Amino acid sequence: MPNTSQSSPENLEPAWQSLREHAQQIKQRHLREMFAADPKRFERFSLESGELLLDYSKNLITGKTLELLLALADGANLKGWIKRMFQGERINNT
Repeated sequence: MPNTSQSSPENLEPAWQSLREHAQQIKQRHLREMFAADPKRFERFSLESGELLLDYSKNLITGKTLELLLALADGANLKGWIKRMFQGERINNT
């Protein structure tokens, strides 16, 4: 199957660079400080589906981090790859 994704490593480099810069900006912050500054941090950075709870509030993540990660996912056409996977297309050539 042909690769119909428009993303390439070169196209994604700006998004990766933005994430690297952001990581440098927040790496010295402490989770206690982040929870104190945002009492709703757990609600903002966790998901629940049925009995499954994904709590990523205890990671060095901010709203900006999430924004940058979503931009990277969009740039990599993640939704398109997920759709192709569920349609049964080969998406991994290993």
